[in-house]
Amino acid sequence: MMGSSVRFQIESGSSYLLFPVKRGNPQCRVRILHQGEEVRFFTIELSDFVDCEWEARVDGSEWAGSEVEVVVEGRGFGDGVPCRLGDGSYTPGAYGESLRPQYHFSPYRGWMNDPNGLVYYGGEYHLFFQHNPYGWGWGNMTWGHAVSQDLLHWRELGDVLHPDRFGAMFSGSGVCDVRNSSGFGDGDRAPLVLIYTAAGNPFTQCVAYSCDGRTFHKHAGNPVIGNIDKGNRDPKVFWHEGTGRWVMALYVGHQNESEYTVELHGSSDLLHWERLSVVPGGKGDNRYLYECPDMFELCVEGSDQRRWVLTAANGEYQIGDFDGVEFVPESSVLRSCEGIAYASQTFDGLADGRRVMMSWLRAESPGMPFNQCQSVPQELSLVRTSGGLRLSRKPLRELVSLRRRSYAGSGLLDYLGDSCEIRLVRSHGHGLDFSYRGLGLSIKDDALELCGHRCPWRYGDGDGEAVVLYVDRTTIECFSEDGLNYVSIGILDALGGSGYQVSPGVEVSLYELASTLGLQN
Repeated sequence: MMGSSVRFQIESGSSYLLFPVKRGNPQCRVRILHQGEEVRFFTIELSDFVDCEWEARVDGSEWAGSEVEVVVEGRGFGDGVPCRLGDGSYTPGAYGESLRPQYHFSPYRGWMNDPNGLVYYGGEYHLFFQHNPYGWGWGNMTWGHAVSQDLLHWRELGDVLHPDRFGAMFSGSGVCDVRNSSGFGDGDRAPLVLIYTAAGNPFTQCVAYSCDGRTFHKHAGNPVIGNIDKGNRDPKVFWHEGTGRWVMALYVGHQNESEYTVELHGSSDLLHWERLSVVPGGKGDNRYLYECPDMFELCVEGSDQRRWVLTAANGEYQIGDFDGVEFVPESSVLRSCEGIAYASQTFDGLADGRRVMMSWLRAESPGMPFNQCQSVPQELSLVRTSGGLRLSRKPLRELVSLRRRSYAGSGLLDYLGDSCEIRLVRSHGHGLDFSYRGLGLSIKDDALELCGHRCPWRYGDGDGEAVVLYVDRTTIECFSEDGLNYVSIGILDALGGSGYQVSPGVEVSLYELASTLGLQN
């Protein structure tokens, strides 16, 4: 195998290793060695710095004052290894790219998918996410990290969990261990504990922790749960007050991942776990409870009644009772979303009691140095309908703070931007036809058609007159029926046409939305 290596002295002020990337180039394997130990490894479509599309970066600050060796395997380079030192500053034009979402979180560079470890800790909201820092497509699964003061303006901090001898870093969750049950705390500082899947051979469950929300340490005793079956991953952990212990909802697939279950495990310290019960899901094409489970308790609107919700990656869910050991469904399998939203997760530890969810929006950003984005945050509640209790997903109330100039009626044609909120209020009936600058929305009978994407339409007993669209450069999110219907699509240049037409009796308002990218620059 052809290979090359080069050594770098890491100094403060120039502690980033930069690698040129170009899609379509041959995949190379890169290894970074520090004092003879392999500290990073990944595959990458290496280029040279003249011809590259973007630069992947590795933060070398933890090796400052010492030397690292970069080894490239799988390709020979006549002029040496294409890697150089940099100071980590943003590339000119960063966050100003033509397809950069303006108020949906997207990574500075590379691929992103599932939201992970959503938690409120140390006065900040923390968003971790599945990240490939070295490529535009899926791979090299690492945990990226961003923080926010308001769930809208996010600041990306860099990657915190990197692949190791146990495997790549697959999805998981985060909790603030206020009781220091794990023993990871530092004096009066409670630890932030991350629980994740190490996707090696075999898959196992591991933990990492931090006492400042910035520097993370992997538990020396990993893994904390060994392999159960071929498919076991995506632990979602929460505190159950009634039994005074931690509970983990863990996806476990059987029969070569053709049968889907969620196993519930319990622990007093986040380190030692016992199986409590198993919730059966679907089989084959019935994907109920296939990967990325979440489980939480909600109040029923207008009452003091509380019920538990168990959901998984595709947005299907059941409502039921949970005694700390077994989840007993009280509803059929229901659905909370249609479209490209996937792998939703809710935040742990919100002081105001709200249950807020974010999802991966599977929308590509062709030609960009980044790919995919997260949904707008959504507030969850249980509402009564004629069909029974249903999960409502409403856009985060703080989103109204992004509104700037407003437009109404034919004045919408004066708006020339591409990131906005469109609100349609119907005065009668359920039918709706709306066309604006190439964006088309139609609701008839039991179907919604949005820009050519046709989705099922569920009527509830909510506010059936209001439809709200959040349009951003690569996505549209549509909320209606008081949050009982949520549809998301991926689309480029949604407002690239012309013209305006709407059904009689429909009031239309458009709000230009401010960009939330300021913290990145």
